[in-house]
Amino acid sequence: MTLSFYQNGIMRCLIEQPSNTRFRISDYDLPVVEDQLNSVTDFTDKVTNSTNWVAVSNLTNESDGETYSYNISYDPFMITQYADGVETMVINKNKSLAYEIGAPPSMTETSSSWPTQTWYNASTIDFWQPASRLFGLPEREDTLMLKMTQPNGQPYQLFATDQPQHMPNNQQPLYGSVPYLTAIDKAFSSSIAMINSAHTWVDLTSTSNDTVNSTSS
Repeated sequence: MTLSFYQNGIMRCLIEQPSNTRFRISDYDLPVVEDQLNSVTDFTDKVTNSTNWVAVSNLTNESDGETYSYNISYDPFMITQYADGVETMVINKNKSLAYEIGAPPSMTETSSSWPTQTWYNASTIDFWQPASRLFGLPEREDTLMLKMTQPNGQPYQLFATDQPQHMPNNQQPLYGSVPYLTAIDKAFSSSIAMINSAHTWVDLTSTSNDTVNSTSS
């Protein structure tokens, strides 16, 4: 796992298997312009380490003075973001991060046709944001504001498709999908960009105090 920090409250988290990067999205393909992000390079007096966690604090937005900090827990894995001391996002709050490991798909050819490696069939992770108004995800013929998908709805899909005869008020994906979700509250907003090359489903679950859990798999 690699964490990168930038000004304006942006953090980039890369989780990968170093020995198997065949399906990794390259830095060239990422919609990221490093020169515009203004990466944080001086962590003097900003990092506190412990056995099971690390804290990064006092990352200041030079334009408005807003201060960001992060708590990263190793076991269980969890990342919490704060803006001016207010909790604005938690990654893996419900401890749903998991990788499904399985055998390679069946083939008529001999097993020697497949390279010797571990096959990851699926993965899942959740994000928590203290806001109830969410926008983003796939192109669809539905409301601009996202609807909760649990307990009775269907998850949103991040998968570019050409759906003929699509009907209004339908959450099915259409021609383009952007893996970006923005949560807006009266006091602040927070956003997630989950860059994943696989067909992805996103469930949105509202809690009793008007906060939202989004689970991607």
